[in-house]
Amino acid sequence: MISKIICFLVLSLVSADQDPTKVCSPDQVSFYSYNIEKDVISLVNIDYKSKIMAVALGNTTVVNDLQSEKSYITENGTCQSSDLPKDPYPQCLPANAVQLANITVGLGSNQLTGTVWQFPYNNGVLKVAFTNVPNAPNYPFLTRFVDDKGVVSASFFVDIATNITQPALLKIPDLCPPKVIV
Repeated sequence: MISKIICFLVLSLVSADQDPTKVCSPDQVSFYSYNIEKDVISLVNIDYKSKIMAVALGNTTVVNDLQSEKSYITENGTCQSSDLPKDPYPQCLPANAVQLANITVGLGSNQLTGTVWQFPYNNGVLKVAFTNVPNAPNYPFLTRFVDDKGVVSASFFVDIATNITQPALLKIPDLCPPKVIV
């Protein structure tokens, strides 16, 4: 679930008043995600050109092959694969995304301004705040997801880069049998 949310969060914002479908992530992006409720930090690498993403969290690595719609979860050296839903991690915001507000966090010269978008996602609602700095790329830095049962998941993102910082994470495991569902 975390990887699904994170992938939506890597979307870049060019202009606050534009068509949301033009709000797209760079072709490659890497960042650290801190989930506030779970108190966990994960490393995320996404390569939209190669249609692959990876999330590393402790002894667990999730590699999602967006082309073949397969997910490979390796935990403590054991891998299991499963199907992904069709187009689970689009590079651009959906057409039904709505701009909610402009926000500012921080003080003085350390202020960060942003724009918040909201859209239905994965049986819930996702809000994403993007930086809004003139003449600079804009990146997501805060998200809040509320599922259909009211469960909240909030994360913020740091050390954002427009390249793949750990390419080895994107390697699909050679041996990874399908996950057995009981």
